[in-house]
Amino acid sequence: MQQQGGGTLSVGDAIGYGWRAFTKYPGPLILISVVVWAVNVVFSGLGAAMGDAWAFRAVIQIVGWLITILLSLGLIRVALKVTRGEEPQVSDLFITDNYGVYLVTSVIFGIVMAVGLMLCIVPGIIWGIIFGFYGFAIVDRNDDLGGSFSRSSEITKGQRGTLFVLGLALIGINILGALLCGLGLLVSYPVTLVAGGYAYRVLSGEPVAPVPA
Repeated sequence: MQQQGGGTLSVGDAIGYGWRAFTKYPGPLILISVVVWAVNVVFSGLGAAMGDAWAFRAVIQIVGWLITILLSLGLIRVALKVTRGEEPQVSDLFITDNYGVYLVTSVIFGIVMAVGLMLCIVPGIIWGIIFGFYGFAIVDRNDDLGGSFSRSSEITKGQRGTLFVLGLALIGINILGALLCGLGLLVSYPVTLVAGGYAYRVLSGEPVAPVPA
């Protein structure tokens, strides 16, 4: 039986759900985090190994960026899968469905976000809060570029202050994880990832699979 999301988000509930989900699927979620970390390390190392060979380094950086986008899409899929009550798998990271639209939308989102952050920071934060769920809309609903932004804007109305606090809390949790010799990120990152998926489900009024306390 599933619990219906009510549309009103609680920071504590989101983080609590993320933690309980982690304790339910610790192995898969840690493994997924390790794979993402390992891929990033490999491409960073390859880029550094090219030295002054700027052309090869540029190619590696572009390929690495494209794969990073794919992994980002996969992490969203993982978060949504967990909130459906399904066990996540490493293979979820490499599913290419919706990759093209997610790639283009991510580039546009990132450019506007960067410009907003340069304009006294606040506009970028506001943009991120309003439209930050675009990727979830793409994976969950197969929305296109415009549809994903519209969906994110719609579900965050009336909840943007709460989302700002949630964002600060999730950043704080990952900073704490990083301070624990970096190993804490193997726990904090999955917790915050699933908390984001929970937030999307609740704001959308979609079912959220219960996780035993």
